[in-house]
Amino acid sequence: MKISMVIPCYNSSQTISGVVKQVEDIYSRMNADYEVILVNDCSRDSTWDVICELAARDDKIKGLNLAKNSGQHAAAMAGFRLSDGDYVMACDDDGQTPVEHIPDMVRLLEEEDLDAVCAKYVQREKRSLTRVMGSKLYQSLVFWLIDAPAGIMPTIFMVTRRFVIDEICRFNQPYPMFGPLLLRTTNRVKNIELEQHERVAGKSGYTLRKLIHTFLNGFVAFSIKPLRFSVAVGVISSVLGFIFGAYVIVRKVIDPLVASGWSSIVSILMIMSGLVLIVLGMIGEYLGRMYMTIALTPQYVVRDTVNVKRERR
Repeated sequence: MKISMVIPCYNSSQTISGVVKQVEDIYSRMNADYEVILVNDCSRDSTWDVICELAARDDKIKGLNLAKNSGQHAAAMAGFRLSDGDYVMACDDDGQTPVEHIPDMVRLLEEEDLDAVCAKYVQREKRSLTRVMGSKLYQSLVFWLIDAPAGIMPTIFMVTRRFVIDEICRFNQPYPMFGPLLLRTTNRVKNIELEQHERVAGKSGYTLRKLIHTFLNGFVAFSIKPLRFSVAVGVISSVLGFIFGAYVIVRKVIDPLVASGWSSIVSILMIMSGLVLIVLGMIGEYLGRMYMTIALTPQYVVRDTVNVKRERR
C-alpha cells in the first residue's frame, strides 16, 4: 500500500518543514510506502526554497511551484494529478492539522469499507468573525447545493481511495472546489471528530476577498439551484406585486378620497429593479464561467518542479 500526501503551501516557510517531518514520522511508524507532494501556490515568502531543500534530502518529497496564485483547491488538484498512491491524503501547511490521527483515519477507511474519511473539527482555535462566517457559508453551500449526506462535512484533511481522486481529477474547469467534487463522486464518506491544533506561526491566507471568491465558486460552479432559486424569488415577487395592486384598487374603490402616493410606487420599482439586477447578475456569472471554461482557462500553471519526472494527467 502506498499513501500520497498532498499539501498546498502558501507563505508557509516557517511551518512546512515541521509538518513534513510529522507526516514522515507517522508514515514510518505505519511501515507504509509514501510520497509527500508539496504545491507552492506562488507564495510571497521563501516557501519554494524550503520545499527545494526538503526535496534535496529525500526523493519521496516532490514539489510543484505554481506560476500564479490559484487558490488552495486548485493547488490541491495539481498535487492530486501528480500523486500515484493507493490512498491519497491532503492536509494544511500551517501545523494546525492533527496529522497524528492519520493511522486512525486509514483504519476507519479500511474497517468500514469507506471511500473517504474527512476530519471534522470539534474544537478549533479562536478565529476572526470573517473566518467563522466564511466557514458557515461554505457548510451551507455544501449541504444545500449538492445535497450532501446529513452531518457530513468534507475538509482538506482527508484520506480517499485512488479511484475517488482519479474521478475528481477529471474535472478540468477553471474553478475546482474539493468538497462538492468529492461528494458528487461518492456517498461513502464519513467524518472523524478531531481537535485542531493552534497555529504555529503566521496567519491564515484566507482574506475576506478570497473567502468571497471561494463562496462564489461553490455557489455557481456545481449546481443550478441558484438559478431555480432566482425563479422562485421572481414568482414570489410577482405574486406579492399582484396582491399589493389588488389592495390598492380595492382601497381606492372603498375610499375614493385616498390620495395616490408616488412613494409606494417608487419603493416597489426599486425593489423589483433590484431583484431583476440580482437575477441578471447571477445569470451573467454563469455565462461568464461558461466563457472561461470554453476559453480553456487553466486551473493552475506549473512553473517549476523538483523530484518530478512528469505530471500525471
